[in-house]
Amino acid sequence: MNYSKYWALLGAFIVTLLLAGCASKEVNIVYPDWFHNARDDSRHFYAASVGHSKEEATIVALNEIASRVSVNTQSSFVSSTATTNEQGKAKRYDKNTNRQIRNQTKKIEFASYEILKTKKLQNDQYAVLISVDREANAKQMLEKISTKLTKLEQSTKQKNAIMSLKIQKQAKIELQEKLLPSFFIASSIYSSNNGLLDRINALQESIEKYKNKTKFYLQSDANNQEYANILLDYLNSQGYVVELGLQKNKLHILRTNKEQKIKSASNFVIKSTINIAIKEGNKSLKNSSVIASGISLSSYEQARSFAVGDFRKKLGEYLDL
Repeated sequence: MNYSKYWALLGAFIVTLLLAGCASKEVNIVYPDWFHNARDDSRHFYAASVGHSKEEATIVALNEIASRVSVNTQSSFVSSTATTNEQGKAKRYDKNTNRQIRNQTKKIEFASYEILKTKKLQNDQYAVLISVDREANAKQMLEKISTKLTKLEQSTKQKNAIMSLKIQKQAKIELQEKLLPSFFIASSIYSSNNGLLDRINALQESIEKYKNKTKFYLQSDANNQEYANILLDYLNSQGYVVELGLQKNKLHILRTNKEQKIKSASNFVIKSTINIAIKEGNKSLKNSSVIASGISLSSYEQARSFAVGDFRKKLGEYLDL
């Protein structure tokens, strides 16, 4: 008896039964007319979607609207080349703004939406049609932006020049990474001329002007001039105007250095303590001490070069201007 032929026929028969069973379970799903006819208008976003429950279908529909908002926002942002003209001056936004727009639209939550229609389908899933009130959601977003912007405007007004610079640096990041993206998203949802963009631009301009007019006078002791050069390079890289020499009645920086030579086993060790004091007149604004060290197997000179490199790495973290 040819058993292989027998098993082949049996297998073919089983497959035929399975296919027939699947075919008998196929359900002809009929979607309501409104499911395919959802169209946005000037006041509302509309989306129809399907889920295993009404709640799931609603979430899918809201995510679909958020995705459309993301595309629209980035399109309008890019089309303006991240630049607007205001009173003849070009306002350029940070490259990071567009990336933040993408990130924020992924997390967008619509506070005002309505489930317009629901229908249970033949496969026991649910079709849902929702609408999102564009004006109400944009208004709520803009109110939050305005509140945060007011706090930033107030926080940047400090008597201590160094504290003011630090807070303004943080404010600039907040503007570019949070408030500006949120504003463009809100404007994409519903266009509104409420003066917020003018306020954002004005604050950014104020921050840049304050920084540009800030001048430091640098006084350094004669020891290890390499540290003074690194400090000067750092201040210049941050966009500050620096002059050498002491002006006690102005914003000035005093740098002193204490170096230790340590012989440990076969190692040459240099440990330098660099003190940086920022003053305005006789008033102390900020004091920082950076401990830089270097180890060499060959000489103190090489260890010192390593210590100088260590100072270069640490300076920005300690001074934070």
